[in-house]
Amino acid sequence: MRKGQKRPATSYLSSARNLSQWAPSLKRYAKRKTLTPAEKAAITRKENILKHYNLASFKPLTSAQARIAKRQGLLEEKQGVRGIYLRNSAPGAKVTISKGKISVRSNGHTIRYVRVSPPDPVDIVQAADEAFSHKGKITVWLWTRSGRASAGFRSLRQFAAHVMAAFAAYKDTDEWINGVAWLEE
Repeated sequence: MRKGQKRPATSYLSSARNLSQWAPSLKRYAKRKTLTPAEKAAITRKENILKHYNLASFKPLTSAQARIAKRQGLLEEKQGVRGIYLRNSAPGAKVTISKGKISVRSNGHTIRYVRVSPPDPVDIVQAADEAFSHKGKITVWLWTRSGRASAGFRSLRQFAAHVMAAFAAYKDTDEWINGVAWLEE
């Protein structure tokens, strides 16, 4: 749009509908036809906040899921935006949280995330051992603040060697370790 040209109300309303899954306060505008200038400003503020998130990897959570994730310290909740970063997952992935474990179902695969707090190499390897105890082919990753990290590992020995070697390097970055993720095939 050119400078000085007004943005139509339908543009604000469609934006509010699209972004309401991450910013629940925008749901109140879902069935509206007109907006006041203050309501347009509120929608614009949420748009400006959400443009800093990678929405393909930022999965929305329900209020019940958000409460559980907040207790575990996993919730990315700033200025009314609610979600969790799960990198390398499909845009239409379905997130479920039960018994402290996060499961993501996408493209016919289930990826499980287990929190290890506080992150300690021995506890992380024990969580991976639990993952490898499941039947079938298992691929295990480190789970960082921004999602799955490193290459996937298919044996506990390789994963343990990677964790012991790389744990110190993760401490010095913003990719702090949350726990372990695994894919059940």
